[in-house]
Amino acid sequence: MNKIHKIISNLPYVIIFYWLFCALFLIDLEFYKINFELFDYIDTIIVCFTLVHFLLFYNLYSYDKKKFIVSIVMIISLNFCYFVLNESSYYFLFFVFLFTPIIITIWKKMT
Repeated sequence: MNKIHKIISNLPYVIIFYWLFCALFLIDLEFYKINFELFDYIDTIIVCFTLVHFLLFYNLYSYDKKKFIVSIVMIISLNFCYFVLNESSYYFLFFVFLFTPIIITIWKKMT
């Protein structure tokens, strides 16, 4: 069971890099636009599962993983503000929230 928890506790990395990959490379593809709702549905299940696991097993998560969880929560919160923000400010904040934990993790490893 401990190995499963370890695998699940690495899902924040997968989620952030999946969102980054989709935002940078797949956003303009017709295949992605057609199947967006399916991808979003699968993504929502995985994110909810990850957040519940984080709340139940907080002590299994390292400092870096916790930063990625915070970023995931900020992006989810940003989606609630989508109708208030214009498109350019939404995407700017989206990329800031995506890149911040990556930069913090790299910076911490370098020092």
